[in-house]
Formats: sequence, structure tokens, C-alpha cells
Amino acid sequence: MENELNDDDKAAGEQLDNGNKELAKPGREETPSILVPIKEFRKPISRHVLDIKEDFIAPAIGDVHAIEAHIYDGATGNYYGKHHRWTTPGQVIKDPIHLWYELGPRKVGANYLHYQYRINNWWSGWFDSGTFFLMEPPVISSEKFKVYTSNVVIIEGSAAPGAEVQLFLSTGEPCSSRIAVSDKGLFKIVASFTEGIKLVYVKCTVNGYVNGLDSISHPFAVMWSGPVITSVGSGRRPRISGEKAIYGAIVEVYIKNTDTKVLEVSDDDLDGRWSDTSDYVFEASGRYTLVARQRVYDILSVEGPNYDFVFLGPPNILKPLPSSLHEQSFLLEGNNGAPGARLEVLPPVGNTPLYGWDTVPAGNGAWSIPLTGVPSGKLSLVVEQIFNNIRSGRSEPLTLHIRHPVLLISGPPAASLQNTSFTLTGNGAVANATIKIFKDLAGDPPLISIPGAAAGIWNAALTGLDPGVLSLVAVQEVDGIPSTPSAARAFKIRPPKLTAPVVTYPTATTVKFAGAGHDRATVQITVDSGPITTPPPSAVVANGTWETIATNWPVGTYTLTIVQRLSDGAGGWIDSLPLQFTLNKALPDVSGLEHTVEYRPIFRGKGFNGATVHVRYPNSPYLAAPEKVVVGDEWSTLASAEWGPSNDREVHIKQILNGQWSPTWCVLKVTIPPLAPGLNVPSEDGLSPVFSGTGWSGAKVRIKFSGDSKTYEVTVVAEVWTFQRPTPFSENISHKIEVQQIAAGLDSPKVDKTFTVYPVIEKPVITYPLEGSEVPRDISVTGTGGMKGAMMRLWDDRFRKYLTEEQLVPTDGEWSIALTGLTFDEHVIQAEQTIYARPFKRSERRIFKAVVPPPEITSPNGGQKLPRTSELSGKGMPSARVEVWMLGDNSAPLTEADVNSSGIWKAEVTLPVGHKTIWALQIYDNDGDPQTSRDSDRVTYQVVPKAPDIETPTTDDHAGRVLVVSGFGVSGDTVTVKVGSTQQSAPVRADRTWWVRLELDQPGGDSLLEVVSALGEFESEPATRPIVLGTYLPTIEVPAPGSWVANPVSLAGNGRQGVGAVVSWFNPDLVLTANIPVDPLNGWQAQAGPSLMTGGQWSRFRQSLNDAEKGSDWVDSKRFEVEPGSSKRS
Repeated sequence: MENELNDDDKAAGEQLDNGNKELAKPGREETPSILVPIKEFRKPISRHVLDIKEDFIAPAIGDVHAIEAHIYDGATGNYYGKHHRWTTPGQVIKDPIHLWYELGPRKVGANYLHYQYRINNWWSGWFDSGTFFLMEPPVISSEKFKVYTSNVVIIEGSAAPGAEVQLFLSTGEPCSSRIAVSDKGLFKIVASFTEGIKLVYVKCTVNGYVNGLDSISHPFAVMWSGPVITSVGSGRRPRISGEKAIYGAIVEVYIKNTDTKVLEVSDDDLDGRWSDTSDYVFEASGRYTLVARQRVYDILSVEGPNYDFVFLGPPNILKPLPSSLHEQSFLLEGNNGAPGARLEVLPPVGNTPLYGWDTVPAGNGAWSIPLTGVPSGKLSLVVEQIFNNIRSGRSEPLTLHIRHPVLLISGPPAASLQNTSFTLTGNGAVANATIKIFKDLAGDPPLISIPGAAAGIWNAALTGLDPGVLSLVAVQEVDGIPSTPSAARAFKIRPPKLTAPVVTYPTATTVKFAGAGHDRATVQITVDSGPITTPPPSAVVANGTWETIATNWPVGTYTLTIVQRLSDGAGGWIDSLPLQFTLNKALPDVSGLEHTVEYRPIFRGKGFNGATVHVRYPNSPYLAAPEKVVVGDEWSTLASAEWGPSNDREVHIKQILNGQWSPTWCVLKVTIPPLAPGLNVPSEDGLSPVFSGTGWSGAKVRIKFSGDSKTYEVTVVAEVWTFQRPTPFSENISHKIEVQQIAAGLDSPKVDKTFTVYPVIEKPVITYPLEGSEVPRDISVTGTGGMKGAMMRLWDDRFRKYLTEEQLVPTDGEWSIALTGLTFDEHVIQAEQTIYARPFKRSERRIFKAVVPPPEITSPNGGQKLPRTSELSGKGMPSARVEVWMLGDNSAPLTEADVNSSGIWKAEVTLPVGHKTIWALQIYDNDGDPQTSRDSDRVTYQVVPKAPDIETPTTDDHAGRVLVVSGFGVSGDTVTVKVGSTQQSAPVRADRTWWVRLELDQPGGDSLLEVVSALGEFESEPATRPIVLGTYLPTIEVPAPGSWVANPVSLAGNGRQGVGAVVSWFNPDLVLTANIPVDPLNGWQAQAGPSLMTGGQWSRFRQSLNDAEKGSDWVDSKRFEVEPGSSKRS
């Protein structure tokens, strides 16, 4: 800020314009005395109004070291506050000098300032600022951004009481006359406005002052009508124009009685005119009514006048669909027609040819036009409507496909027998057409497409036809437009010639033929020559295969003819070309040899049914597996012994039937890779688990761990391997072990497991409550064996449930869990600890009992003294009932008390004086099942008399050598009064009063009065009161004893340093002389102020002391006589 101190300022007082400062001598006046002529502040200015929270800015007096201003109430002239600023040595307050609002109090109303300033140690004279007026700016409380629907607007707010306010537009133009602010500081201004968005403010002025304060600008709007539509252009998005909109408003145009918004435009013209292109695209032709509304501050006006217009849009073609295929005559349909308009069907460009026309009927704008004899091929057309010689514009073009002439099939002859490939011929082709041949009524893709046909005769080479009866049609297509299909022609298609069948021998006397064929065909085998001529049964091809079995065929050579045939649907057959096949029936070699890869493998393969298979070691008569008979063309046998991992180990195999061996020893090479080693689940307990598994004895097992570059290797012994890594694993993170075994030079598959290790969970130990102990229902269970970061909770082993939620163990070792609201019963608990979601460990069972604990007596404590009527108090279980018992009377409790919610109980008892022994127990309702505690510890104390009440002397009273002490007590007690070493006793009377007279000779000064009551050996606590002893006695020497004196009476005597006073002996309230100085050497002298009555008189003197004794005792003079005639009665 500009008036902050600046460390770079020059030394105080340098280059100051002292001519403009009237400097006084060093020092300063606290309040103004002589004022110099007015020297106005920069702010406030005399006779001006200032915001009460603005800074005061001092006159142009240059840099100073301090400034002080006193502020006065202009109405009363009363000083009420001070504003001041000063600097630290070596700094100055830079000009202009601000006195901040926070420096001191200010009042609303007329004010003026007296001020002075200091340069170095010199203060100026006091200046006067002149009168100014302080107040807060006016505040408009009316709702901002409100839209008023009439021209009358009410603006309300608050301003300084007694001031005047006036409403202005933001341009400075007044909107109302000035009105007075009420005594409560409120105002209401009623003003009239034209339609529009307004920004106003309120100016507050004070009579007799030059300026005023303005409020914050206040926005609102006045709107009672809607805008007017003046014109609508043409086209689907016409330009819409209008007038009479509020400047800055949003104009919205709607189709009347709908929510369809046609236009939204801002009015940026001061004259209220608006115009923009429609946001809405008009589609349906017809008559429309538009209305306009305007939006100000999100408030929508009423509708403006209706505006009607007719929209003539292009027709829409609905049928037929684009790119659809049609004959040369069809019906064109659509909508969006204007009833009565003429419809014309034209090419997209130009007006000829006219394909057709019609008139839109009355109704919803739907129309239809029948077209005939349109050109074939690809045809594009549009529709246009004309109404009152106005053309709507053309519809979107519609492109259709018009069919070409029908083809004729001329050869081969109908119903002729054909192979799956033959040539189809015909005529009627259009030049450059594409000829397509289809299965009739099948809906399949064409069998063949032949582009670029010559006009007239055509032919099509067909291949891959399906056997059976086949009906064909021909279609020609030009520019993608197909003709109507030709008349159908049917043919008989032969099935293909069969391939040689697969021959097997289910039994010694049966032969099985199987092969591939055409589905639904019937396979027929004819025996041309052989040992017998009985053929096998015919077989139907299903799923592309067939099979049939010939029975009772002995070994030998057979000549066979095989065909497949299909029904022609008319009682005849369509045969394939014949297959000639020769069969030599003999015992074959085994085939399809294979083995399993188990350590004890199974050998299997194909063979001749009924033959016996031998599996032998190479070049050996010994069997590697038991003999097996072939069943269902297959055999299998389990190795006689476990082989284990093997690498290309051989067996030799033959079959034998009825003493006849198959020709060849077939070799089977056996390779059995080692199995993946077994890997047991690693233990999660401890950071160095032992890993183990199974394997082939003697094999090597390779071991790798994630995050470890080393590979470890162990040997399988007795089919078991074990390993423990020398380096511990990190806890609570995932690790991976991967193992693989190597045997017979072969690697097994790898196997892995993911594991996590954790430190061993400690078993917690409960240390409290103790086994078999009795405890309150709210306890803290404590123990040892906690693990930092673990979760601990308590388990009820009696009722098999958890007693607490899990709690975090903060440190290793000791732990504690709050257990509250226990039932009054025996409890069996265990502490349960877990960490890292590991299986928990529980402590040993701890058995204890929850009971109501004995209450505690806190007052009295042992040996304490209490008065006869006193309060017993202590601690207990909230809501329990405490019984207090006293030794010597077991008939009933001494007293009872309820324990409050804070666990405190209190009871008042009245007992005779003596030694008392008490104890307490408490009873808890427990929902109708009362539970009683054990007795508390016994407390022995004394009941003693109540400390006496001291009535006189009062606190800090001056007491002389003779002190009378009085008060109240209990009748029958003895009261003993003691001051220092002096004491005296007296009985308490029947009226409960007592008094004791003490004669004191000890030094004066502050002392303590102690009073006790006693009955027998029992003595109360002392009642005390501080007093001031005055045992020193000054003297009265004049008047001498028996002397005659005249008024005014002279008095004199001796004393110690201090101040004394003389009073009348008859009336101590009558002070004869006061404030008499006393000198130890010269004594004291005084003259009685009031005249004393004639006759015998006495006076009294007492003085203060300037040492520890503080004051003397009263001393009385001897009698003296006042002469007649010198006294005057008052």
C-alpha cells in the first residue's frame, strides 16, 4: 500500500516543508486546546459524505513520524475516539497518510476531526478538519434479475436513517424523486419504466452535505408483451423477421400450440427489430401458424400475435423402394402433397418425357400415380407438384430397375440322362447381357454366370451338378437388372463313379466293405466271379459314407462290380458308371500302431478280428506285454512292467490266426518323456520353507524361483525330492517356484506354484483378567505376544462367537482391547491374532466372572473429621443403588444413594459425635435380575462438632488488648477461642449463642482468630478469621486530669509515628479531630472541632502505625471539665 512504511525512506524530518507545519515545543497535549484554522483532510472533505469504512487520508503535509486524530460527534461535540499512527526509529509515514478504518471507532452521522502530527520529537499545533458525514452506502434488498410484468416497479432497501434516497438509471438519468429514509433505516421507491432490461442504483444524500453515496447497481427487467412476427420467407428454412422485442432479450418462435421451436435469436437492435434464418426445417406441406415469445433472465413472455403462412414442399416418394425391380407397369406412391396440386412424374433433368401425372386428393397429403410402358433397364424419375402456378421443386430422385425379355432353353432334351457336367443351350439373348443358370425354385446362387452374351443363341457349360433330377431356368441380366426366369427344363444327373472301398475282416468268415458315396444313393455290389456269388446287402449312403458286410465268404479272389444309384422319382433309377474291383482275402499285418506315454505304457493298434497279437522285445522270444485277441478290429495290451522314461525303445508286433501268421514283424518305437515332477503346496509358515514333491528315482530336478537368477538341482531319491533354499524369502509378497525333471535325456514339462510366506504368528497370552478372577462388566483385556501390524480380537469360547471387532496391534509385545457391557456371569474368552490374512492363533482360554464391583467411599477418608451432619460420597456403577452400612447397627443401612451417570453417589447423614466405621455395597437392577456387589473396604473416621460460626469481630477488624468474640454453635458444646498463645473457653448456651473475652498482650499487627467446638474428646475443625491487633497504647496528656478547659478544647499526647484521631467518649461516632500527625519525639497536638458540652467530659484517641502493627488500641483520657459559656448545643 502507498502509505506503508518504507525502509528506504530518508531519516525522519529531512527535507520537510516546515513552513506548512506549525510546530510546538517538545511534548504533546492529550486533548486540543488552541486550534489553528481548518486544514481539510483529503478524505473526508468538509461538508461531504464519506463511506464509514473508507480510510481517512490526511492533508498534504508531507512525510511525518506520527499523526494523531481525535474524532468528535458532530451533533453533541463529544469526543469518542482516537485514530493514530506512528513509526519505529529511522522510518517515516509516507505521504499520502492513511488512517485506516480499523484504527479506531466511527459513528454514523456528523463528525469532525482535530489532529496534529510529529516530525522527530516536535508536534504540530492542533488542526480542525471541518464537519463531514459518515454513513454506509445504501443497500438495495429487492430481488435481482426479477422480471416485472407491469410498468410499476418497487425498489426497497436500507440506508442511513434521516437521509434521503433517489433512484437513477446506470446512465445517470433519475427515475424517481428524492424520498426520506425511515427512522429504522428503510426505504421504498415506486417508479414507472418502459419495457426493457434495466440497470439502476440508489443515491443516498444528507441535507446540508455536498455529495452522497451510491448503492451497488441493481439489474431487473420490465416485460408485459410478446414480440411481433412481420414476415416469413420461402424455402424449407425460411428467414423469419419481426419487431417489438426487448433489447438484449432472446426471441423464440414456435409453431402455435406445439413445443416445436422454429427459431431462437438474440435482439441486438435498439429499435427492437430482429431477423434470422429458421433453425427448423419444414418438411410437411400445408398451412402453419407461428407465434413469438421473448426470454429475459430465463423468464418467458406471453405470446405475440399469430402469423399464418403456407409451405409448399417437394413431394416425398414412398413406394416403390429405391433400386427395386419392376415390370414396365407399376404404381408410384408418396406423401407431402398439397391437396388439389397437380403431380407430374419426370426425369431428374428436363421436363420430357412425362412418365405420368395425377392430382393430390383432399386429406393428409398422400397420393398415387399409375405408370405404364416405362423403358426397361435402369430408370430414374422425380415428382413435382404445382399449385396456383407455383412449382414446389422436385422430389429426391428415385432409381428403379425395369425387367428385360425372357430367355428360351432349347437343349439338351428334357428328361435326358446327363453327367454332372454338360452344356445347356438356348436363344433370345440380349446383346452384352449376362446369362445366369439357376436351379428352379431353389433360391440358390446361379450355377454359372456368362457375361457379354451375343444377341440371339447362347450356351452354358455346367459342371459339378448334384446327382438326381435337376430342373433348370435361365435369366439374362443387363446393368444389374434381371429378366423374368425362363420356363424350367428337367434333366437326370448321374451320381459319380465310386472309388475303391476299404475292406476289413470283422471275423474270419465276414468281409466288410466301406467307402464314400453320394448321400441318399444306394450302393449295389455284384459278384462277377469268386468262391461264392452271393453279394452283400445293398447299402444307403448316409453322411457321405456307406458300408455293407458279406457273410460266409471264404479266403480267395473275388471279381466285383460296384455302382451307386438314385431314384428318378418316377419308379426308375439313375445309375453311376460301374466300378470293377478285385478282392484277395488274406490275413494282413497289424496296423495303426501306437502307445501311451505313461510310465507303464499301453500298446495298441488295428488287427484282424479273432487273431492273437504278440508284442515282443526286439529279436527275442519274450513278450513285452501279454498276448491280446483282436476284437472289433482293435487290440490293446498293457506292458508287463513299468518302463519309466524311455527314448526310442523298440517292440516288434505280429498277429496269428488258425496257425497262420501275418507277413511282417511290425516295429513300434516307444518314447516316454518324464512326467512333470510332483510339487507339494509350499508351507506359508516361516520365511525358509522346505519344498518337496515326487519324481522318477534317480532323475534330476531343476528348481527356479522368481526374482532369483540361480538354478538349483536335486536328485530324486526313492521317488521323493526335497529342497530348502539357503536364502530366506521376503514376507507377504507373492513368489513363484518352477520345477522340471530330466531323465533318459528327456525334459519333463515344467510345473510351477505361486506361494507367499509369512512370519510365524505368535500365540497371544492374556495377562488380565486373571484366571478365576471377578471383574466389572467394563474392562480392558490386556496381554502379551502381540505382533505389530496384526489384527487382534476376542473370542467367546463359551458361546462360540466373537466379542469384539478386529483391532490393529500397534506395537510388538503388549496389547489391550476394551471389553464392555459384559453379562453378569462366567465368561470364557480367548484372544485371537492374525496377520496377512493368515490362519489365526488363539491364546489359552481365560475364565473369569463379570460381577458388580464394590463401590468406593471417597469421603470420608480414613481418620478424617466430619461434622454431625455431613455428606458421604464415592464412586460406583452408573444407575446402581448404593447402601452404606455402619458398624454396630446391622438392622438396616445407614443410608442409600443412587449412582449418577458419571459414576458418583452422594448421601447426607446426621450422626452423634464419636468414632464411626462404615462400608458400602451396591445393587444393580440388571433388567429385573438384581446383582449385588461385595462390601467395600471399611472406612473409620470421626464425627465431631460442627465448627462454630463467628459473628464478631468481622474480617480484618481492628482488635485491641481486650477482645470480645461472639457467635453461634450447638448447645452443649464448648467453644475455645485462640489468638496466638492466648486462648479462652466458654460453653454454648441454650439459645445457641456464645461469647468469650480475651485479654491480649502480644504485639499488634495482622493475626488469626481461631475458634473450635468440642464435646468430650472430639473437637471440630477450627473456624478462622483474620483480624488486625492493635495492642499499642498511645497517651492523652492534655487536658490534664480534672482540669478546666474552654471551647475549643486543646488536646495533646504522645505516640509512635503515624496519624491519629480523637473522638467523643460519649459518642464514638463524633470525631473531634481527625488526621492528626503523630511524631515519636514531639507527640501529637490537636484542637477539638465541635464544641463540647459544659461539664465533665472524656475523649478517646487511636492512631495508625507505620510499621507491622498497623494501628494502636483506643486510649481514654482522664475526666476534664468544660467551663460554662464556652459550649454550644448543636
